[in-house]
Amino acid sequence: MRTRTYYAFALVAITVELIVNGYTLAVLWSWFVATKFGLPVLSIPEALGLVVVVSYLTTWKTRDTKDDEDGLWIVFAVLMTLVKAGTCLGLGWVILQFT
Repeated sequence: MRTRTYYAFALVAITVELIVNGYTLAVLWSWFVATKFGLPVLSIPEALGLVVVVSYLTTWKTRDTKDDEDGLWIVFAVLMTLVKAGTCLGLGWVILQFT
């Protein structure tokens, strides 16, 4: 039973990370890329697709299997995604004020 809960939580965490990354990319794209280069604004589903493509092409970090026992790596991964997205959006907004 613990395994089902573990995998269900991991699936939810991956989904949350994907949506947060897609939203962040869509916003930053509209702020900087679309306005600078005259490209169309990305919708969130388009940004999600781009996130998936870039994730596929880049190297994924591996984790130590002994850390899988407690499942805290999932919580850490989601929190790091939220911190990264918030930091990028915050810095992007500050930079946008100077453009």
